[in-house]
Amino acid sequence: MTTVTYTVPAISCGHCTHTIETEVGELQGVQAVKADEATKKS
Repeated sequence: MTTVTYTVPAISCGHCTHTIETEVGELQGVQAVKADEATKKS
């Protein structure tokens, strides 16, 4: 398994993290997604 971390400077609320986790989680081959508003990483 490969882990990839992205910096997403536009994360500003819980809705942003939820959207990232939901949309990226639906991509083929993605097993898990965690977005963090405090660190602005996904």
